[in-house]
This record gives sequence, C-alpha cells and structure tokens, in this order.
Amino acid sequence: DLWWDVPDNDGCAAIAHYVIEKRETSRISWALVEDKCEGNSYTATKLIAGNEYQFRVSAVNKFGVGRPLDSEPVIAQIQYTIPDAPGTPDATHVTGDSITVTWTRPKSDGKSEIQHYILERRDRKST
Repeated sequence: DLWWDVPDNDGCAAIAHYVIEKRETSRISWALVEDKCEGNSYTATKLIAGNEYQFRVSAVNKFGVGRPLDSEPVIAQIQYTIPDAPGTPDATHVTGDSITVTWTRPKSDGKSEIQHYILERRDRKST
C-alpha cells in the first residue's frame, strides 16, 4: 500500500486528485498506474513478487499537475503466508464419550485472520 500526506502548498487551488506512476528500478521509464486517485493512499496490484519498484505521486489541481514525490525503492512481496503451527494440543476434561482439546494460537497468523482449525484424531490401535 502507498500513502502520502497532502502537499504543504496546493498551488492556490484545491487538490482535485493524484496521479500515480511506477517503474521497476531496473528501467528508466515510468508507467501510469492511476490517473485519478481521489484519496491519499493506493493499493498497487499486478506487481511481480521479488521485483524492486519505485512509485511517484503527483497532485493535480485546476491549474495542472504538480512536481512528483518519489518513493524509496521497495521489493514486491507476497502479502500473506500460511500460519505457523498452533501449540501442542492438550486433552482436558475427559469423560466416557468426550474430550476437551485446547491449544495456543500460532505465533504468526501469516498476516491474515485465522478462519478455523482442523482437528484430527487417531485411534490408538491404528498406525
């Protein structure tokens, strides 16, 4: 995600929108990403994981396009990963026909909320 502050100087006219461009740092030319971004944040998509990119944002008012603000180079990464394993299951409150099983949450959720857990059982007699 990209985000930026509103310019200190709006050129004596309200900012209408922003123009966002990107380039792979191995290239010279910039490519238009969005020509009418109305907020001051943007989620860049269609990036290649592992490639290094630079972004620039220009404010636009009724007089035209202002000077761009260039980002630092960033390496595109896969945003989400699989979660770590949860803690070791602990069987508590054992009755004749039920067992309560508890465990601790994984140390990392992979940057995404855990939807559910899969609990499997194995009979002692099986291998």
